[in-house]
Amino acid sequence: MDLLDRDQSGVVLIDRQFLEPDWQGALQTLLLTSPAACVVPIMPKADDQFFEELIRQGGYDVLPAPLTEAAVVETIQFAWMY
Repeated sequence: MDLLDRDQSGVVLIDRQFLEPDWQGALQTLLLTSPAACVVPIMPKADDQFFEELIRQGGYDVLPAPLTEAAVVETIQFAWMY
């Protein structure tokens, strides 16, 4: 969390396993540390229920693992425009 700057963080990509066991609490901590950040968990498969809850909690998007360059670039570009 020390790496995040309140005014500088635009996009935070984080492996979902680092958000466990309480991903909602971890997400809120990230957003408190850097409120302007677009938090994007990386995970093998996100179901609709997780995605909807992530958005309600203040997350931005989900990146599917394994990562592809195109998916990462597209997600970051859209997040920066947000």
